[in-house]
Amino acid sequence: MRVAVTGGAGYIGSKLAKNLLDEGYDVVALDNQSTGNYNYLRHLKTAKLEIIEGDIRNPLDLDKVLGPEAVAAALETFRRRPALGFSDCLLIELARKAGHLPLGTFDRDLSKLDGATRL
Repeated sequence: MRVAVTGGAGYIGSKLAKNLLDEGYDVVALDNQSTGNYNYLRHLKTAKLEIIEGDIRNPLDLDKVLGPEAVAAALETFRRRPALGFSDCLLIELARKAGHLPLGTFDRDLSKLDGATRL
């Protein structure tokens, strides 16, 4: 399974990446280098680790990690319902892409989206 770690070059993100690699996951570490340091990942040299310099707030960088289909679908939902916030729309699309629906949420607005259930 492929897992994305945002802030992957930070102290906590790099520790998470190491633990996921140790568990056998393929890891994509996304970091914009604002506070992260790729030296934290240097000792993890493996084909199962992909490092991408980018910012989670940039849809083009998200395309590199998540694929353009998920980002485009989230942008489409966000344009229809901007009150939800882009990150919420992206969360729903990622859950949908991974087959993890229905997604349970306590958020009243988010629960109105297809595939989300209010808890």
